[in-house]
Amino acid sequence: MGLLGTPSRNIQQKDAITVGSTVLLGLVPQPGLSSLATVDAVFEVIKNALVAGERVVIAGFGSFRVRDRAARTINNPRTGEPMQIPAKKVISFKPGKFLRL
Repeated sequence: MGLLGTPSRNIQQKDAITVGSTVLLGLVPQPGLSSLATVDAVFEVIKNALVAGERVVIAGFGSFRVRDRAARTINNPRTGEPMQIPAKKVISFKPGKFLRL
């Protein structure tokens, strides 16, 4: 399965997925490829881009990016004792105009 990519400044399509500075126009169809395999391939592209620290924008749907969450202290709800939560990276999603209520 191949991906079509072009620089984002040269494309103005509403159904594009932007990964970093590359626009993915779609998946090249192959005979016998199931829709489940296509969805898995799209998720794999999104996952790999997020692991690489790139922002992923799906036009009209929203954007994904990786954010750093700071370390913090919380109280254990059962015992009331303070606990340290370590810093970590989390995936953030910002909905596009299509999903806003």
